[in-house]
Amino acid sequence: PADGMAWRFVSADRQAMERYGEVTRVVLARDIRTGALRGYAFVEMATTEQCCAVREALDGTPFKSGTFQIEFSRTRT
Repeated sequence: PADGMAWRFVSADRQAMERYGEVTRVVLARDIRTGALRGYAFVEMATTEQCCAVREALDGTPFKSGTFQIEFSRTRT
């Protein structure tokens, strides 16, 4: 199934990020109507420092058939 394939990819992504700290949560983005994966995920790290380390190390680097694009989320007020 597509979900199994997506999880293998996210699992590899997670392993790459865990080199820089503890991944505490991963949420796969899905289309609200179809449930299809949208091609990105939200990843939470244990600390801000770990988030910065992942971004510094991986943002813009090639990975599989694409490139890591890492952005910090904005808190809604």
